[in-house]
Amino acid sequence: MVCVQRAYISRHIIYIFSDYNSPLVAIFPPTGRQDPPLYLSPVLTLLAILLHANAALLTQPRDLILAGRRITPLPYNVAFGLSAISPTISVLSGKSWQTTAWWCTTALLTWIVRAANMWIVQEHESISELERLKYISAGA
Repeated sequence: MVCVQRAYISRHIIYIFSDYNSPLVAIFPPTGRQDPPLYLSPVLTLLAILLHANAALLTQPRDLILAGRRITPLPYNVAFGLSAISPTISVLSGKSWQTTAWWCTTALLTWIVRAANMWIVQEHESISELERLKYISAGA
């Protein structure tokens, strides 16, 4: 999970210092002319990096204290809402599917982290239930 997060963060950092074209355009070139970059791309990229950092905080089992302050991650519903801004702007601007898919990666990573954390919680609950049943039926 951490490797995936680092890969996404590094891709967005590279995107900041590039020409603001979607990396998917290099893999899947558009059939027509290339779209201009998305409006506010630098700001939206910084938002994506912050949301990736938030996803990293959500995967940590302990609290992070930085400069004497406890850092708490944003709840999933807020993270999903913020990660929907960029794809929405891309769709409303009429950008190509490559550009829209690139801006959907933040929401995808947030969903992956949420799904993984939910599976972990479900497994802990299952183990707790099995432990509880073990003591209820002591002779079994």
